[in-house]
Amino acid sequence: MKISTPKDWLKRNPLAEHLVNFLKDNQQQLKLSEANLFTNFPVFKFANDHIAWSMVTLVSPVHGVVLFETSPVTCAPEVAACDKKLDGLYGAVFSLLVKNPALAARESLLATPLDSILFVPQVSSPQAVAKLESLVCSSLAEVGATLKRLESEPLRPDLIEEILASLDNTKSMANRNPQRTGTEGKGPLDIEIAPQAIDFDLKQWTGFMKPHTLLKEFPG
Repeated sequence: MKISTPKDWLKRNPLAEHLVNFLKDNQQQLKLSEANLFTNFPVFKFANDHIAWSMVTLVSPVHGVVLFETSPVTCAPEVAACDKKLDGLYGAVFSLLVKNPALAARESLLATPLDSILFVPQVSSPQAVAKLESLVCSSLAEVGATLKRLESEPLRPDLIEEILASLDNTKSMANRNPQRTGTEGKGPLDIEIAPQAIDFDLKQWTGFMKPHTLLKEFPG
């Protein structure tokens, strides 16, 4: 697994570091040997120059794209707030990828899996994670089990290249004109995505679908 992370960023984000180390240490079992993992990565730039940052982004031939967020929150309202922001990030990445003709299976549908996982290890109440858009894990064991459930037929190498190229293009734009809100290193609650920007991009397609209903098409 190839890991790209800003210097010392993981040290300032212990939950993310815990997650990344787990994925790295279990990459064989989780079929992540050929995956690319990015931390604190700019995955989307809106027209108003706001940038959506993903704490941990996994690009895997077996899993497609998985967006991870981690947070030390403990109560239901805080979990819901994290989920809302991660859902906005999911929508932004969907918008980015679906605009790439090589990644669009057909109008409004992706040829690659796209999922979002919220890692909240201090949440123990089932009520706190009910009716959320993201997949929620309260332990690393649950993260591993969730990734196993998300396994699919491997994506073609050219599709992985297209995903990485789309993300890299966003990174280049972010580096040219970076604008970020919040204090770096505090997790998903830092991500401030302009609602009007999300609404604008959501209008670029019809039939917006969440991770568990996305069409996954593969050759053969």
